[in-house]
Amino acid sequence: MGEDGHIASLFPHDAANRSPAPLATVSRPDHLRVTLTPPVLAHARKIVVAFTGPAKTIVFERAVLDGTGEDLPVRHALMLGAQVLIGP
Repeated sequence: MGEDGHIASLFPHDAANRSPAPLATVSRPDHLRVTLTPPVLAHARKIVVAFTGPAKTIVFERAVLDGTGEDLPVRHALMLGAQVLIGP
């Protein structure tokens, strides 16, 4: 998970969060990316969310509160019962 709550290449407020297609392209400042979309994640046998550090811990604490995956994409994984690994 990134400091903005992104997972895979699903970023906050990007159209890929709402895509019914299995894959979506995501334009980022560094380069064009391809990501799995929430419908594909829903069929995963296991999802693991891993992160470390105080900034990401704050984002995670926000993510477990009410809200949408559109705002914090990590919520897509959490709503699917992802295993969470928090580093030192």
